[in-house]
Amino acid sequence: MTFSEAVKQKTRSIYRQLIYLDDTPAKIAGGAAIGAFLGVFPTPFIAVILAIALAALFKLNRAAAAIGTVVMNPLTAVFFWTLSCVIGAAILGGDWRLIRHEVADGRIFRGLGHGLVVYLAGNIILSLAVAGLVYLVVLAIVKKHGRQKR
Repeated sequence: MTFSEAVKQKTRSIYRQLIYLDDTPAKIAGGAAIGAFLGVFPTPFIAVILAIALAALFKLNRAAAAIGTVVMNPLTAVFFWTLSCVIGAAILGGDWRLIRHEVADGRIFRGLGHGLVVYLAGNIILSLAVAGLVYLVVLAIVKKHGRQKR
């Protein structure tokens, strides 16, 4: 299987999982948005658990929250890390390339230096933007699917 076929297959799988959830479109989209936020935000190994907990707290779809965390994966991680560094450096100053190297090798999380602040500032903005986009896209998809079912 080629790379593009694998991506298409995974996208179809996620699409099917979302449209067959039994909940309101807003609750499904909200759950997916929480998952996407935590998928992009640096919460390694606990993003799914936090997403499900927050979805339960806010009475959103827990399955959609778990699915939403897959927005961050080995194929997208470098993109999100880099964009977080670029956004943070544009706001707070600093060399995004140096900060990006610190993120890649894990050094950035060993202290509370300027690089970490820059990365987190950019990452929060990026996480919110991705969550908003995921909410709108999933809401439209689920609403469209609901109309097709009727």
